Amino acid sequence: MAYSVAHITADELLDERRIRNGLIPVSIDQERQMLKWMDMDTYHFYEGFFRKSINIYTLLKKDIVSFTTDLAILEDDRIAENFIYPSGFIFHAGHCRSTALSKALARSRANLLLSEATPLSQILLLLGIQDLVTDRNKKIYRNLVLAMCRHRVYSHTNAFIKFTSHNIHFFDLIHIAFPDVPTMFLTRDSEEIIASFRKHPPGWLTDEDDLQIKIKGFLAKAGSVPHDQLLHIDHLKVTPENLSNILAYFNTYPNQEELHLMMSQFSYDSKTEFNQKLFIK
Repeated sequence: MAYSVAHITADELLDERRIRNGLIPVSIDQERQMLKWMDMDTYHFYEGFFRKSINIYTLLKKDIVSFTTDLAILEDDRIAENFIYPSGFIFHAGHCRSTALSKALARSRANLLLSEATPLSQILLLLGIQDLVTDRNKKIYRNLVLAMCRHRVYSHTNAFIKFTSHNIHFFDLIHIAFPDVPTMFLTRDSEEIIASFRKHPPGWLTDEDDLQIKIKGFLAKAGSVPHDQLLHIDHLKVTPENLSNILAYFNTYPNQEELHLMMSQFSYDSKTEFNQKLFIK
């Protein structure tokens, strides 16, 4: 696999974006304050996690074109062009069927899905919790989201973002950046989440983490957000039968063929790609 990698200026990136419609941010080098861009061409993200989509794409392609830019490029509004404005944001407390929902959405090629996209977590950690909601941070975050929601695939008409569970702590900035995007929080009894995490630990969990404190922190933050900004949905309602209601909340109304296609995804295990394993309760 051959790579074309170079560190380029903002103007050079804009020139590249004019000839490479698939060029989007894929990761952040936090130490060197650099943003990595990759030409994803017209690859549709079916996978349950953004990192899996990137990995599979790089395995499928013979030649991968990527660049790095200074992270400061996120303050340049020119990178936010030709985008699909987000249709909905999905937050969750962990193991609340969020991956099942996101993969159901991704089953339709009308929907661009960014599921736990690495750059969207990395930038929040860089911005930090203290003095988070500033005009500068709002601009940086908004431009990053819109650059990632670039209209790469002709069939895409909607864009959905599923956040990592700990991103709920950054809700204030995300909401300020996108106050008009319908947003939901998938929830579950805290003890059930803890028990599930102990069986299948998430990637972010470390030996120093206290699971009970972590999970209750997610739920407490979500509970502090006004209900007109964040709709709470119990994980038991994330079902094929309720999918049309969830989509309606996001102002998305697929035809019956597309709806049934998305509903069919619930028959498969959400943690396994390519529908290789049926979902067993």
